Amino acid sequence: MLGFATAPQAQRAATTISQQTTLKTRLELTVLDENDVHSNAGVFVTDAQAVEIQAASQQGVGKYLFEDVDRKVVIRFPDRGITLQPVELVLDEVAVVSVTIALDGQGGVKSIIQKNVKTRNNPFDVKPISVTAPGSASGPPGNDDCASATPIFDGVTPFSTVGATTDGPADASCQFDGQTYEDIWFTYTATCDGDLLVSTCGTAAYDTDLVVYDGTDCGALSLLACNDDTTGCAGFTSEVEVPVVAGNDYLIRVGGFDVDDEGTGDLTITCTPSGGGGDDNFECDTAAPIACGDSVTQNNDGATDNDPVISCRVGGGDTSATLWFKFVATDTEAFITSEGIDTVLAVYDGDCGSLTEIACNDDDPSGDLGLGSAVCVEGLTVDNTYYIQVGSWSTTTRGDITLSITCPCPAPPVGRCCLDLDGTCVETTEDDCLNVMGGESWDEGLNCTDDPCPVAPDNNLCEDAEMIAVPFTGTFDNTAATTDGPAVPCGVASGPWKNVWYKVTGTGGTFTATTCSAGTVVTDTKISVFCADCDTLPCVDGNDDDCTVPPGTNTFQSTVSWCTQAGAEYLISVGNFSDFTTPGVIELTVTDGGGSCTPDVFCIPVGACCIFDGACGTCVELTEAECMAAGGVYNGDGTVCSGNLVADPSFEDGGIWSEGSTNFGVPTCTVGLCGTGGGTPPFDGDVWVWFGGISGVPEFGFVEQTLSIPMGSDTMTFWYQHPVASGNGVDIMNVLVDGGVVASFPEGVLLDPLTWTQISVNIAAFADGGSHTIRFEGDTNGFDGIGAPAVCNFFVDLVEIESAGGLCDPTCVTVDFSTEDDFSTVLADGQDLSTPPEFGNLFDLSGAGANEGPAIFDSSAGGPNDPGAGVDLDLIVDQGNILILQDSNSDFQSVAGFFDVPNDAKFGGSLIFSFNQGTLCESIDLIDVDNVQPDSQTATVTLTDGNGLQRVYSAPDGFTEDITTQGGTGVRTLDLTTLAAQAGFAASATATEDAGFNPCNVVTLEVNLAGSSAVDNLSICTQ
Repeated sequence: MLGFATAPQAQRAATTISQQTTLKTRLELTVLDENDVHSNAGVFVTDAQAVEIQAASQQGVGKYLFEDVDRKVVIRFPDRGITLQPVELVLDEVAVVSVTIALDGQGGVKSIIQKNVKTRNNPFDVKPISVTAPGSASGPPGNDDCASATPIFDGVTPFSTVGATTDGPADASCQFDGQTYEDIWFTYTATCDGDLLVSTCGTAAYDTDLVVYDGTDCGALSLLACNDDTTGCAGFTSEVEVPVVAGNDYLIRVGGFDVDDEGTGDLTITCTPSGGGGDDNFECDTAAPIACGDSVTQNNDGATDNDPVISCRVGGGDTSATLWFKFVATDTEAFITSEGIDTVLAVYDGDCGSLTEIACNDDDPSGDLGLGSAVCVEGLTVDNTYYIQVGSWSTTTRGDITLSITCPCPAPPVGRCCLDLDGTCVETTEDDCLNVMGGESWDEGLNCTDDPCPVAPDNNLCEDAEMIAVPFTGTFDNTAATTDGPAVPCGVASGPWKNVWYKVTGTGGTFTATTCSAGTVVTDTKISVFCADCDTLPCVDGNDDDCTVPPGTNTFQSTVSWCTQAGAEYLISVGNFSDFTTPGVIELTVTDGGGSCTPDVFCIPVGACCIFDGACGTCVELTEAECMAAGGVYNGDGTVCSGNLVADPSFEDGGIWSEGSTNFGVPTCTVGLCGTGGGTPPFDGDVWVWFGGISGVPEFGFVEQTLSIPMGSDTMTFWYQHPVASGNGVDIMNVLVDGGVVASFPEGVLLDPLTWTQISVNIAAFADGGSHTIRFEGDTNGFDGIGAPAVCNFFVDLVEIESAGGLCDPTCVTVDFSTEDDFSTVLADGQDLSTPPEFGNLFDLSGAGANEGPAIFDSSAGGPNDPGAGVDLDLIVDQGNILILQDSNSDFQSVAGFFDVPNDAKFGGSLIFSFNQGTLCESIDLIDVDNVQPDSQTATVTLTDGNGLQRVYSAPDGFTEDITTQGGTGVRTLDLTTLAAQAGFAASATATEDAGFNPCNVVTLEVNLAGSSAVDNLSICTQ
């Protein structure tokens, strides 16, 4: 338990830890560093039982929101290398509590401030409000709005915010939600060069906020500093201190921490001049004189930092430990240098109270002074006094600085200026060459006669790529080549530099491009290969160092191999390793390894192509043009026929996944390289992804790839194992799509060291046929919850996104004879179907043999045919309408088109289905093909394709039961897609077919019934 007796707020925060926890609270936590600036120190919160409470959101740097928190919490800061002692708090029993913790930078806590907050919907989404305070009869103060700010002066000024509204903006660097409420405004003109202290410390009767802005433009407020609570100031009052310049104007905003926080108090304004008295030249007012032609050396150890910011400092920010000098111009130019340590230099015009920077330099552009500074100041007025500020770039670097002035500036050197890449040459200065004349390059000391400008190769630019035929060997000199290519390098870390371009057409084989030959003089090369589109340059592959063939060549040369698409064009960019590699002759060889392969990158997009032969479609992955030429239906770029959309799902191939690890370079492992980390070997193959792995060392790793996700492919699965947890509560493995987290696995979840678990992630929001990036990333801290080294391991293997399928599926239906084949025209018991147009949408129906043709028989139990005089009761199979061949002996029709007594023909016959297009027949139900009657009941089903070839099924007596004597259903389904024997009730159906029979292109199905039988539920598929 931490206690802090120095501040009332801290005493309030350190409430007795044994109090009961009841009300759930929202905790708004702010973490400040030793300079009271919002800190990015990692933080996690646990309850009294050490159960981690996940942050609902992070509201900005150092700001965290925790929902539904018990009153007793423990706050830890596992800040990668420095582990702060845990802070135990009992929160006030209110709905929302704000806690601000200031760290001291030494592994401890400087202060804790806890206070209650009025309920807000979203504490970081605050809009300006305008509310008149209850009981404020006189309305808001006169300086309620920024535009109505009133002057304020050094000393103590009484103020009141009663009735004030909120009109100022929120700023994320201020209190938790960034807003100052119920504010009033003052203008202040600085009375000194120094530090301005604005304070309500102990002098206000409510929880105050203070904000100071530079200038007085309410429409463009520039925040200097803000403060909510200051340690040692009672009642959550505030102090803020900012550097000011005498005569400059500032806006001071006084308000409250929360909505309705208003009241009265005294505002104290104090301006303290900066140090600078005495004889040192640490301030502008005491600048040391120096004359043109002089040089002086001075150590800047002990110099101050509170000087104007030098605009050209690399990285921005303040220059440290600055020295001041002044000189009187004797010319319109002055060349000023500073050397000895890493310096930053600025020259000013004007007086110390109102300086104007007219020139500056961080690092000498010529390179002669290293990290020293050099600047030529032009446009000076002779006899005017100018000021020089020089100091250290880094706060940790002090030492002797030698300052020199030469008037005027030395004449710049002349050299060779190459204006174009065609050899045009002039002799001039570097500035005129590059900035006035727009030259391509400038070389000091060279002249156009003795050293003419080199000429760039004809294929210097991508759009001028040289078309080559494979095999190819050629040399080029890249001395005058420029560098062009994509912003994101292809297969290499950067470049290639000073590169040239070739274009080649793929054959479907594997091409190899290499600079590994004796003809290459450049010591270090790079090669990148792209699809032939100079605007977008889709990356295929690249290489920096690979020269195993031929043996003995320079290993810093390059070799890249890639699988090509037939007819696709590729761009080969070849050049230097870096901008500093000496250019020269490079020999490039390109060969075709022959054979066939499957590209990792398709320069001509491919997709699933359905080539139909009757009802069935054969799916192949082709280009759109190839698909059209084959008479197929193209399903779109990037679609696949079937299977896993993820390339290299088990991480075996390498190079397909982009990957990285801060500790290991890549997170992929084999057992031989990494062991098993407390778990088991890979789930699939020899390689898996391992995040974590080192005790006491943080690691961040990732793997990702970009792929097309077609509609309907709604789920991504992967196998996950988490064998070791650190216990620190912050280690995590995330799954992302297009940069957004779709699933998270904090350490400790699914903790089983010897079990792989398949995880399913819903990615329906991305299944739109577009290109998306899937990413797995692990972030492990390397420590346990109290700062001791600890290991956390997350494993991933076999990532799968299955194609939604159905790309070539036909339309499949079942005709159950309750309607015609339009599925809308109702059929009735006894309906005569022998004459069209009862059917005809999918097929024509007819009969043959000693019968009255096809008819409908209602087989419903208790239906019109149960019981029925003279009706075959074996047909009462309770399947609704079934299809029979009508018995000629009972063909009377009282109503035309309907048999009075529907009944099956004793001697059978044929039911013939003539399809309107090539059809796939899947199944048909056979009824009453039994072995009870003395006559044969055998049924045959014959499928005939468009070429007259046949498949014949034979269902002998006993394939079904006799429902009246043997029980059962009396119905058996005959599968029309297989040649395998199909077991029935007492006999099996068999099948034969002609060689070359096409089941997708059936044009006729004929069911021959040897006796009284029926059929139902014809299932077919059409295109």
